[in-house]
Amino acid sequence: MSKKKTQDAIVDVRAEPEGMLKFDLHIHSKFSDGLPSPTEIVQHAKKSGLHGLALTDHDNVKGLREAKKAAEKYDIQFIPGVEITTISGDIVALGIEEIPKTTDALEMIDMIRQQGGVAILAHPFAGFWALSFANIPDIAKRFTAIEIFNALTQFDLNMEAIKLAKQLNMTGTAGSDAHRLHEVGTAYTLSKDSDILTAIKNGNVKVGWVV
Repeated sequence: MSKKKTQDAIVDVRAEPEGMLKFDLHIHSKFSDGLPSPTEIVQHAKKSGLHGLALTDHDNVKGLREAKKAAEKYDIQFIPGVEITTISGDIVALGIEEIPKTTDALEMIDMIRQQGGVAILAHPFAGFWALSFANIPDIAKRFTAIEIFNALTQFDLNMEAIKLAKQLNMTGTAGSDAHRLHEVGTAYTLSKDSDILTAIKNGNVKVGWVV
């Protein structure tokens, strides 16, 4: 199945399609630089009407077990993940529970895929990188998707991310990048398929955010 073009994958929260499931794919807990516990995040996500969430703490997976247990209790889909710091930008890896043991970006992307996960280029224009992935198209195109809306990123930089995804004809995702509880669910990825990882791989997702 071919990927949908990113320009067709933008929706406003006020015109949210019926029958779509909402996933916040970028959230931090107290196990990195966030404030809430994984359990508090899951509870809030459920109350906020999300159907699923990913915990993506910086460079560690210490909170995954607690988040998974809480998700089972509150009947919400949980996607294990991690946000990996590199010299050229951050990588949100979803569907993995072990951080690839390499500093080479291409090897890292391949290893994420080998674990059955997806590699997302996070907020490509928000950060101070010596040489950003956004300026290395041959590497950027190797990602499964680009985070085209990040709720903690300036709007104009999100628009640049959308342009990049259009130029590379890549799938776009969204996430809150929440570090505080009230931020959870402020941006999300939409899918008709409960298997959000497969939906991302096939380009069958849209994005939305709270306005």
